[in-house]
Amino acid sequence: MISETEQLVIRPESNLFEPNRKQPPSVAENIEKMGAPHAIFTEIIPEAERPSREELIKTANYYFSGMQQNDGKGYYPFTDDCERYENGGRATNGPLKPGEKRPDPKKELSYSGAWSCKEQFESGLSHFVTRIRDRRFVAVDRERGIVFSSCFFDHEAGKSRYFKSPDGRDVVAGPTEPWTWQIAELFKVGKGNIRRIEAILQPCPYGMNSGWSTYEQGMSDQIQH
Repeated sequence: MISETEQLVIRPESNLFEPNRKQPPSVAENIEKMGAPHAIFTEIIPEAERPSREELIKTANYYFSGMQQNDGKGYYPFTDDCERYENGGRATNGPLKPGEKRPDPKKELSYSGAWSCKEQFESGLSHFVTRIRDRRFVAVDRERGIVFSSCFFDHEAGKSRYFKSPDGRDVVAGPTEPWTWQIAELFKVGKGNIRRIEAILQPCPYGMNSGWSTYEQGMSDQIQH
């Protein structure tokens, strides 16, 4: 029997100084505009080809391990057509504006939403994510290759903003003050690769815990089942 539930609600921001100003669509509205779960999430994996629960979690966790202190040289198991959506909006392979030139992942000093999942990681430009912790993998669907997780992305600021790109260029990027993302993330995995990612996220006080883990678990970047 279900005795407890956990929910993450991203509410629209309000402006006390401009109460009549039109607010952007809420996360819920953006997700509703997507219409229905993407068809890829309903695809069934033949029984003989289904990875174990542990294997699916291991693949999804490569995303967090690759993002933490990203140097562009990790193991990034994305399919070439992998897409990531955040709060109902497209975060990869984004369309360019008329006349806009696609940024070069090997030359830019900040990563772009126009790049693919693998290009964003291989650029090494999210090095300022200092820790991804409380990695709770709370639900796994072996039949469809779906992994659902909750975690926190810490941005320490300070020295972590100064780093080198994979080809040795000096980069200054990331938040100037410490803060944390609280995230719920859904992965579609097939044949050992991540095929699609959908997440909802909100900023929260730096170092905040979920309340579902012990302090030690909440500060750890190890897998939790």
